[in-house]
Amino acid sequence: MFSVVFFGSPPFAAHVLEDLLEKKVRVIAVVTQPDRITGKRVQKSAVKQLVEQKHPFIPILQPEKASQSEFLLQLQQFSADIFIIVAYGQILKQTLLDIPKVESLNVHLSLLPKYRGAAPLQRAVMDGEKEIGITIMKVVLALDAGDILKTKKIAIQPDATAGDLFAEMERWAAPLLIEVMRELQNNTAVYSPQEEAEATYAKKISKEECRIDWHQSAESIHNQVRALSPSPGAYSEIMLGEERKRVKILRTKILDFSLPERQWASVSKNLFAIGTKTCALELVLLQMEGKKVLSSREFFAGLKQPITFR
Repeated sequence: MFSVVFFGSPPFAAHVLEDLLEKKVRVIAVVTQPDRITGKRVQKSAVKQLVEQKHPFIPILQPEKASQSEFLLQLQQFSADIFIIVAYGQILKQTLLDIPKVESLNVHLSLLPKYRGAAPLQRAVMDGEKEIGITIMKVVLALDAGDILKTKKIAIQPDATAGDLFAEMERWAAPLLIEVMRELQNNTAVYSPQEEAEATYAKKISKEECRIDWHQSAESIHNQVRALSPSPGAYSEIMLGEERKRVKILRTKILDFSLPERQWASVSKNLFAIGTKTCALELVLLQMEGKKVLSSREFFAGLKQPITFR
C-alpha cells in the first residue's frame, strides 16, 4: 500500500485518520493546524490529540502557513506517495500538491459539483436536500473543482441533523479512500471531470444565520436547526422573566397543527411545541447558554420564571 501524509484538523478528520490507521494504511506523517491559545489553555486540533494519545510514533507537522518553503522541504523528505486532505483548514498551493509521487486526494462532503466550499453538508440540509454524499477527488488549485475518483450517496432522513450525517459519513470516508488508492496502485482509477455548469457554492455559516426567525415556515426552521446541530447550533433569544438569554434549539420535529407564532405550549407531558408561520414545531432538545443539553420535558420543568421566545 502507498505511503501517506495525512492533512486534517477537526474531529471528522480525526475519525477518518483513525479509521485509516485501523485498516493498516501506512500514514508516515500528519499535518494539522497549529495549537491555539484560548485564555490560559492550549487548544490542540482533534487530529493532533488523536496522534499524541494513540499513535505517538507518527510525526506531527504544524506549519503556521503550509506554503512556507521550510515546510515544503520538510514534506519532500518524507517521499510520500499520496497526500490525503480532510478538512485541513488552509489553502494548499500547487508547489505542495505536486510533492507526492502519485496523487493529492481530498475528501469532500457533498456530491460534487454541487456544494463546493466550506459548509457543504450544512448547506445541503438547510436547503432541504434529500441526499448528500462523499466525493473523493484530485486536489487542484480551483476550489473543489478537481476530477472525481469516487462518490458515495447517503440519504438524508427528514429529521436527521448534520451531526447524524457526519457520523454516517465517518463510516464511509476511509473505505472510499482505500478503494481509490488500490485503483491508483493497479492503474485502474477513473478520473471524471466535474460538470462546471452544475456547480453550486456552499459558503461558511455566518453568525447571523444561526438565529431562528419564528416568522419563517416550520420546514425552514426545522432545516436550519438540523443543519446547525450540534455545532454551532441554531438559537433563539428568550426572555426569562426580566432577563434576556439565548437558548440553542438542537432538535425539532414538524407537527400537524398550528400555534400562534413564537407561542409555546405544553401539548402533553412529553411534548412541547412552538408556533411558526405555517405550523407548530416540537422542541425536542434544548440548551440554555452555559448549561447542558436537555430534553424539552427537562428544560421546561426546570424553569422557575415565565419564558417568552423572541
